[in-house]
Amino acid sequence: MIPAHSILPPSSAGVWVNCAAAVTMLASYPEPPTDESRRGDEAHAWAAYELRKLLRPGYPPAKPDLPEPDDETADAVAEWVEECLPLAQLAGRFWYVEERTPIERIHAECFGTADFAACDAVNNVLYVRDFKFGHAGVDAWENWQLIAYAVGLLDKLRIDDQVYTVNLGIVQPRYYRRDTQKVWELPAYELRNYANQLNHAARVALKGGPATAGKWCQFCPGRHACQAAMDLGLAMFEAASAGLPDPLSPAALGVQLHVIREARKHLEALEVGLSADAEARLLAGVLVPGWQMEATKGRQYWSVDADTVVAAIPAAAKTAAMTPTQAKKAGAPEALVDALSARKTGLKLAPLTKQTLNRIFK
Repeated sequence: MIPAHSILPPSSAGVWVNCAAAVTMLASYPEPPTDESRRGDEAHAWAAYELRKLLRPGYPPAKPDLPEPDDETADAVAEWVEECLPLAQLAGRFWYVEERTPIERIHAECFGTADFAACDAVNNVLYVRDFKFGHAGVDAWENWQLIAYAVGLLDKLRIDDQVYTVNLGIVQPRYYRRDTQKVWELPAYELRNYANQLNHAARVALKGGPATAGKWCQFCPGRHACQAAMDLGLAMFEAASAGLPDPLSPAALGVQLHVIREARKHLEALEVGLSADAEARLLAGVLVPGWQMEATKGRQYWSVDADTVVAAIPAAAKTAAMTPTQAKKAGAPEALVDALSARKTGLKLAPLTKQTLNRIFK
């Protein structure tokens, strides 16, 4: 029986394949749920439900016990279904949605749940797709998470890697730029080298090796407490801040742009980690000089059922399918909409500035 949680999760393979301290960091600093992560989990649940519903019309899956998806989530789910449905149809009955997958060729402690896979036994192609709801671009090329799942599925389905091709893809509806490779296809036997790298990295990481900082730090929940990540951030900041000759040669310009972009990514990753640490401490009542938790207003939502909304605003028959904000724009009385809705409130980390203090003590 596969345990509930992996200490070498495929979703973090891009971290622990590069940093031997990653397993320790992942265990020591579990990431608390955020509004964005909860939205991502809900989007995944709806994506799996809608795809299963279409693939097995005679056996409808259980509907997620979640609020109905908003427009953005519904659009993302539709794009996911549009990508995966034809691949499942190619595979006939050999398709898999949210498939629990052991990956023992990498390590006995490596396992996870693949969002979607399909095995086309006619054309000898294994398709693996991962659904990303975030905004940061994710590349399919040499994507360690997809590689790990493909290795596990090849073994689980007893696929001959000398015959098959693997087609690995990322579906990321909320990433609007087109500077990442969304599909990577290669002969299945070429995954052997990657599997060996993951196997070696897993064994080293489980021994608790030293930290190695790099661009993967942005995905590590312990980056705020990692000296290697801090040192790299300071070094990159200093390199990016150093004086430059004027004019720069084309070669120097190219190098400096790379340095600045990598420095920015790494410093942004450190900021996210340090901000999460500061938020946790402030919410626990610990003073963090110069920082505060500031109240925020979230999006407005209906606090009554759809029938009540339509009955109260008969002129807008489709109001129940709209958000309260959209209903106001459509001409519904603002006071009435406010009476039938509520607004999520929250707290966010904000600097404690002189202006803020003046407002508090005025």
